[in-house]
Amino acid sequence: MALLSPVEISVTIATATVNLALLIKWQQAETRIQQLTVCPSYGCLTRQGVDIEWKRRHDRPPKPSIVFFDIDGMKEANAKWGYAEVDRRISSVVSQIRSSELVTLGRYFSGDEFVIICSKSEAYVTANRICKAFADQSMSATFAIAPCVSASLEECVRPAADAVQLAKLQGRRGTIN
Repeated sequence: MALLSPVEISVTIATATVNLALLIKWQQAETRIQQLTVCPSYGCLTRQGVDIEWKRRHDRPPKPSIVFFDIDGMKEANAKWGYAEVDRRISSVVSQIRSSELVTLGRYFSGDEFVIICSKSEAYVTANRICKAFADQSMSATFAIAPCVSASLEECVRPAADAVQLAKLQGRRGTIN
């Protein structure tokens, strides 16, 4: 085996240094993407993460459906149990949803509004499963399911979000609409 010349050693070290610098930059970029797309409180996607997932899935057959839900009575729950306990209960529900490989869950408008991207066949099953999971935590959420008829995530979420708000205004909390 031939020994490397000092020039070859210098080139090898320089190449390794450049590669290490690129790897560090890549890891920093991955960390930043993770910070932007994953909710630190619940481990589900952020709005930005949902947008990325939507772009990846919306034009592939079968067309996805949207399950939109808004946790009921957050103000009262926080007053009754405290913020930490409410977060623990929500985290328990969210972790059950995240365990399914068939759905994509993300926070959408605010801390208590979530959107799920899933197949039409999974939509009602998922909504019912989440409804039960909230009941197990002595909480409830109001749901709406909408088919995705547009390439725009916002246009698909809006009817479901509006249906949830209408149901709440009509006193139909904890329902699947």
